[in-house]
Amino acid sequence: MKKFATVVLFFWSMSAFSQVSLQQQLVQTLNSGTNGGQYKVAVQVSGTNLTWDNTLKGCTIDVAYDNTKVSFPTTGGAINTATSWNAAFATAGVPYTRSTTNPSSTFVRVLITDANVGGNFDGTPSGFDLTTSNQTVVTLTFTIIDKTQSASFSIISGSNSISLFSIHSDSLQTGVGSGRTLSPTIGITNAPLPVELSSFTALAQGRTINLSWATKTEINNSGFDIERQAVSTTPSATSTWAKVGSVTGKGTTNAPQNYSFSDVVKAAGSYNYRLKQIDHNGNFTYSSEVTVKATLSPEDYKLSQNYPNPFNPSTKFNFAVKSTEHVAIKVYNSIGQEVASLFDGVVPADQIQEVTFDGSRLASGIYFYVLRATDRVEVKKMLMMK
Repeated sequence: MKKFATVVLFFWSMSAFSQVSLQQQLVQTLNSGTNGGQYKVAVQVSGTNLTWDNTLKGCTIDVAYDNTKVSFPTTGGAINTATSWNAAFATAGVPYTRSTTNPSSTFVRVLITDANVGGNFDGTPSGFDLTTSNQTVVTLTFTIIDKTQSASFSIISGSNSISLFSIHSDSLQTGVGSGRTLSPTIGITNAPLPVELSSFTALAQGRTINLSWATKTEINNSGFDIERQAVSTTPSATSTWAKVGSVTGKGTTNAPQNYSFSDVVKAAGSYNYRLKQIDHNGNFTYSSEVTVKATLSPEDYKLSQNYPNPFNPSTKFNFAVKSTEHVAIKVYNSIGQEVASLFDGVVPADQIQEVTFDGSRLASGIYFYVLRATDRVEVKKMLMMK
């Protein structure tokens, strides 16, 4: 599992108005976790100690990558498919020239230029505003070659120029910085699951299993399928996993998220639960398993009242027995005549049995359903209204 990871490169520029600091960083935004899949890195810029009318004049950023672990298109139109620019660079009135090139197989060059971009004297910026922290300039899409190894990404060089305007003066100041090599911190090792779980727990309340889990970060998370497996009392026996529900994810977020799901089982015993986390692109990974023990309450062993009641023309009810035994269930009309035999057979212990009564061939009225077991007889009344 992988969290967002960043590599930050700092640039400093001095002006007559204030000390300016420009920052650049790399952020992982997508990791498919499969060979041949996509790995996306956002190139971000921000500024501190900038006045609110300061805008980006231009920048050159060289992003190095490990070409034994990932690849980047090197020719023609393929570059375009591997690049996603911030829409602000295409806005009318902000005529930036921008490009991504692959001068070698080990780094991508991001270039943005325009000598005419700057702040307006009415106090509004006319270019790419740097006063908001960590704005994505461009997202680079790599292809994963080897998902089992750590692929390094870093900013190895770069330069910036910013337009510094003051509403008290029409003078223009330009600052330029140069880059330095950084230690790589973005990797793809063991990262098929772009969601970091911080907890996953299960609590049984009778036959109701309450599941809770939390995530620290999520990337491209479509959601979770909840799967259940009954734990067999026979060591050699196996039980299949079954999907019992699903919960929608939060997509991509750095904020902690909490989730919950309740499952009602029909038999006492131990159960395993796991989460199947699914990306928007269809990739999935399973969480670790949690085990919980469900029990039947005294009410579960009694013959339940049918639902719905009144009904037309069918209804259902439940029962369970504490030991494996023969059970018969029959239906009688108001004058004591048997009209249906619903169950006649051996019932395993500690399992909820659901019985359906279809009265479509009978007349409206009051009916009685009777359970006969080894140690008890139970009777319930029901009303059919057509």
